[in-house]
Amino acid sequence: MEKKNNHINDHELHQLQEKLQNTINKSKKIKRIFQEDIQNIKKKSNKIIHNIKKKNLTNFVNKISKIMKKFDKIFKISKKKSLEKHSIIQGIKFTMQSISKTIKDSQNLK
Repeated sequence: MEKKNNHINDHELHQLQEKLQNTINKSKKIKRIFQEDIQNIKKKSNKIIHNIKKKNLTNFVNKISKIMKKFDKIFKISKKKSLEKHSIIQGIKFTMQSISKTIKDSQNLK
């Protein structure tokens, strides 16, 4: 009778080992899938962030372009009226040059 119990215990032990190995394999698979999902989320997030930055930069450049056109119009008017040496006009000119330089520098960083 003793042998039979040992045999059953060995069989049960073997079954438990198989279940444990299956559980470990499932756990590894779930972990791998989870890590892949995280990587996909990171990639999608980076793409979304890039697109948002690009859209915001485009909007910014469009708005700055309109401002630059207005500055140009101010310079033409000031030249006609001989006001180009006026301090306000000089300040606007300096601002326009600074904006132009910033835009050129930011384009070089791309």
